[in-house]
Amino acid sequence: MSNFYLMHVKQSFGTFKKNGVYWVDALNASKIPAKYAVLYPSELIEKYKEHPNLLLVRSGGIGDLIALTVLCGIDGVNTVILTQDKYKPLARYINYAHTFKGFSEPIFTVKFPNTVEDECKKWGQMVGDTEIDKGSKRNWFKILNESAGFTEYDEESLRPDLLSKTNVHDNVCIAVSTASCVNRSADREMLKQIAQRHFENVVMADEQDWTLSQYLEKLDRAKFVISVDTSAIHFREGIGKPALGIYGAFTTESRTKYYQFTKSIDVVSLCPLQPCFKHDSEICPHLNGLNYAPCLGRERDVVEHQIETALIQYLKTL
Repeated sequence: MSNFYLMHVKQSFGTFKKNGVYWVDALNASKIPAKYAVLYPSELIEKYKEHPNLLLVRSGGIGDLIALTVLCGIDGVNTVILTQDKYKPLARYINYAHTFKGFSEPIFTVKFPNTVEDECKKWGQMVGDTEIDKGSKRNWFKILNESAGFTEYDEESLRPDLLSKTNVHDNVCIAVSTASCVNRSADREMLKQIAQRHFENVVMADEQDWTLSQYLEKLDRAKFVISVDTSAIHFREGIGKPALGIYGAFTTESRTKYYQFTKSIDVVSLCPLQPCFKHDSEICPHLNGLNYAPCLGRERDVVEHQIETALIQYLKTL
């Protein structure tokens, strides 16, 4: 059984419009009465092979969605990034905002005499990107391109394609110590103290109760950003503003190799597993109760010195 379906709406209900084709998961698909919609396996949209339309489906997180923008704006291809509605504020920063859709929006609309099958033939979808979810030593932008079916690409263009919404900045440094999983998180107090030694105004994103819109706006306006491997570093690269990325479980080679506006550091620790490339589903075996990755703070003097040295060197170039 397919985990996802294409839902062709026969009769409008809720927010779903008649003749629209939507992407739904198996759980929600099972709740939809047959009188309202017809379900098709999502595989009806085959893997992308020079189709005029490219469908990129990702439920999250924000960093992954930002990375997908590298596939937008391809000549002759209408690219659509489909995701959870809660991430829609990100569309404001995507150069090709019309390509960003929530699951509550139709992928396309079927008009008589065409059928769902006819329309699906015009589309290709990206598959095989689970390598990013489980972690990979390979650069994730190359993985995205190859998963989408592109074997030839300009490596210099492998970076997020976002647009800053302001030319002014707040005189503040935003520090992000917590990623979506503990394997990529750093010692918060250590990172705060490093930032406070070099910036008069430091805001720890982890301590704020920002909405996604507010978070993106703050990142856009900040004078500088220091971040672990999470959406903040990728967002700043996309809008072309400076940031320092801190990597432990993953490497700069696998995540930020092609970045032009931000700098990243591979922190070296005594951990024999580093870099382990462990993602959300694989927990670090050396945590021992820590709420951050041991390679990003347990040997504090060693880690702190590396991060601060990299920060000082980078600030001299700005």
